Amino acid sequence: MGPSGAGKSSLLNVLAGRSAPAPGIIIEGKVG
Repeated sequence: MGPSGAGKSSLLNVLAGRSAPAPGIIIEGKVG
């Protein structure tokens, strides 16, 4: 994991479905 403030929380929230992805970002159904 990267340092604090590297966008981890935002990414995890998006993956968990708790926040909408930023405009222009397409979330694929596959992870890993």
